[in-house]
Amino acid sequence: MENLTSNDIVLYVNGQFQGTRGFQELEAHLPTEAGRLVSGIIEKSQGVFLWVSVVVLLLREGLTEGDTISDLQKVLETLPSDLEELYQSFWDTIKPQYVGHASRLFQIHQVSTTTLDVVTFWLADEDNALSEDINVLKDQRRLHIFQIMRRRLNSRTRGLLEISVDGTVDYLHRTVRDWIVPLWNVILSKSPPGFDPHLAMLKALAVEVSNSSYWGEGPASMSFEFWGRVSLCFYHAASTKDLQRNLPLLVQALDRMDADLDTVSKTCVYPNGTSPLYRNTASASMNLSLKHAAPPHWSTSQYTQTEGSFDNTFVGLAAQFAVLPYVREKISRYPALLHHSTSTHSILSCAILGFRYFSRPDIADITDIAAFSDEEIFAVRIELVRLLLGKGALALQPKESQYFPRDMPTREEIRKNAEIYRTICQQGDEIAASEYWNKVGELFDGQMEKERESLVKGQKRPFLSRLFKKKVKK
Repeated sequence: MENLTSNDIVLYVNGQFQGTRGFQELEAHLPTEAGRLVSGIIEKSQGVFLWVSVVVLLLREGLTEGDTISDLQKVLETLPSDLEELYQSFWDTIKPQYVGHASRLFQIHQVSTTTLDVVTFWLADEDNALSEDINVLKDQRRLHIFQIMRRRLNSRTRGLLEISVDGTVDYLHRTVRDWIVPLWNVILSKSPPGFDPHLAMLKALAVEVSNSSYWGEGPASMSFEFWGRVSLCFYHAASTKDLQRNLPLLVQALDRMDADLDTVSKTCVYPNGTSPLYRNTASASMNLSLKHAAPPHWSTSQYTQTEGSFDNTFVGLAAQFAVLPYVREKISRYPALLHHSTSTHSILSCAILGFRYFSRPDIADITDIAAFSDEEIFAVRIELVRLLLGKGALALQPKESQYFPRDMPTREEIRKNAEIYRTICQQGDEIAASEYWNKVGELFDGQMEKERESLVKGQKRPFLSRLFKKKVKK
């Protein structure tokens, strides 16, 4: 920040202090000491306005808490003139009972991939956020949240995180971002036990998806807004650590997101009764009509509906984003999810092929989950595929006296991708993709052979045995 003149800084300091009742009282009773305090700030700042703004914030807090003039002078004397040393002194003087909360707030800010609104930040920081209805947080409540978070950030982060005039939360200055990098491991070491910032962000974003203001600017852009928010939720869900303590809240947040988006998908319609969310080739406008029938699950809006197009499920969508703990929990509770109808994308194919494969180009292009490294995506996908195969997701069916998987198109995609990356495999990402497709092919073929051997030996699982008998009767 540019250096200002001494007069500019005097005007700023006096203006900030005059808005504090504690300073007004101090100036009325001890005008000389009050003037000396202001002069001390000017002299020590060496003309650096950023230093002044940070120090004034700290001293105003002391005035609000009833500090004496000698208390304030001691604080000023101990503050270093160097900005990085000043930031470090702020961190070092956070009250012990607030250090864990400070770590939590810094982590939430760190994992946010978009501009962080103060209400989103508040929801992420609240333990009971999932009980909130975002549509009742009107202007008065938002102002209340703003005031709560401003006090919270001042006391927990000493103002290193602040709320801007537009209601977004960010570092006080870009130099804070630079200062915090080498300190990050120290900040993480103060984290409350069991805290996961990605789960905190998921919780906040899941509450916000039903916000009517998101869909009120015009249905024409709904698909882009809708899937942008969906992908952001799934990014944080997939980034949440796979720990048992995280599972209940992860499931609760994603289930709420699913239910709320189901409502959104059915209520946001054009006056003619068509949906801006779904594309359908049977309609001249390419929009699906909701007049005569309920729409398919909202996840199917990721691709254009055609005659005989497949349906999708929320668990299938979670598998596309490789949210392993959620999929594992759902198929554990509801094993029938694995035995899909022939008109529904299998969870296995969703896990193997991923979101971009199933999405129409405009949706795939706006959905950015690149915050993962490819290696991380592939590693989790392999574990998810291994889980699904082990749970019986690869259903075989008889054909011409042999057994073939229902997911044969998926096996063909695996083969094609393995061949493509074998041909172009030159750089790190391409090598990782090649290894992924080869490994998935090995798992798929290995399980297929086990299933075939089991059937040949007569060790049929009940549902496969019934399928075979029906085929023979024909």
